[in-house]
Amino acid sequence: MKHSFKRAQCARLATIMALSWLVIRAFGQTPGQSDGETMTFAKQSPPEGGLAAMFYLFESTGTGRRPTSKALIAYSVVATNTSIEACFIPASPALSYRVDLFDERGRMLQKTRLGQEYGTQFSSIATQAVFRATTDRRKFRLQAGESEFAADYVKVATPDKNYMPRKLASVGDLFRVREKGQYTLRLQIQAFVKQGAGCQLVTFQPVEFKIDHEP
Repeated sequence: MKHSFKRAQCARLATIMALSWLVIRAFGQTPGQSDGETMTFAKQSPPEGGLAAMFYLFESTGTGRRPTSKALIAYSVVATNTSIEACFIPASPALSYRVDLFDERGRMLQKTRLGQEYGTQFSSIATQAVFRATTDRRKFRLQAGESEFAADYVKVATPDKNYMPRKLASVGDLFRVREKGQYTLRLQIQAFVKQGAGCQLVTFQPVEFKIDHEP
């Protein structure tokens, strides 16, 4: 029964993601879409080299008008005009993700201990990388400049092939949100794309979501 439920849940989310893809291709963003249990908000970054970052906020509570601080952040890398099938994202959130939350006055909110792990080396990574040998062929290591790090192999989604988004954390897990109000969540990721014998860094432009918080 548990496996059947998970399969059904995955099927519902896949349908929502496919609809989100079509809406975003037409309008640049999508309003909340619900499968009866989960409200999904999605927004796509501008294309970079035929790829784009698609961010999702999965919300199980709230009015559906806007996501709340309880929303779970997830993302996919999608193809906009390319035959690239996969990319490599640094496994460390310090290198791969940048997350910020601002109040209505534009002040940046303090991050939790988990949130402080995100983006600390985002701007310092070299733009060219080479593969390093590993004992496990299913795992990848890259060296960019003087830094060597593990990288996750991430399949690129297309209108014909949707993959489950990669989950990060909830907004409330990353930020200390205490006051009632509307906030702006800014998300950004970067990935390496194979180019010849090495890889080229692609830094996607940030996207923003409006977030409600009720203490």
